[in-house]
Amino acid sequence: MGSTPTRPPTTCFDNYRSSKEHADDVRSVMARLREEHGYSKIYVMGHSMGSISSRWLAKNLGKEISGSIHSGSMNGPTRDGFANSVSGFSYDTIAAPVLHVHHESDACSLTPYFTVKGYAGENLMTVRGGVPGAIPAAPPTCTATRAARSSSSDRSFPG
Repeated sequence: MGSTPTRPPTTCFDNYRSSKEHADDVRSVMARLREEHGYSKIYVMGHSMGSISSRWLAKNLGKEISGSIHSGSMNGPTRDGFANSVSGFSYDTIAAPVLHVHHESDACSLTPYFTVKGYAGENLMTVRGGVPGAIPAAPPTCTATRAARSSSSDRSFPG
């Protein structure tokens, strides 16, 4: 009997995002960017649910990346099973520079500013201002602010 081919996932749950397989998939893309396009510095960036991936990639890729940016980060599990792996995530194990970007008035229960402020320390760029609910496709309380400005700190990566 032949083996049944596995189907690719239709969504990225935490078990893939935190896996060696995910890091290896991104390593393949990074290799092509370096070889075919001459990139020498590569950063990973994730916003909201994408911050689940960006955190795990930052941890699993180590010094292979130049840094990571985590914006509007998810910090607790959803009823659908997302973000279970980032509750209590340890940033101490990330080798490359880390920057957190978060809106001070983010009212989404899954991406609260106060949680990010508690663990980001001096690596937080706070965003203030904008027009709440200005992004039509987004819920009015979850990262839906347009024309916001960054303040509180000017953070940049070395080099």
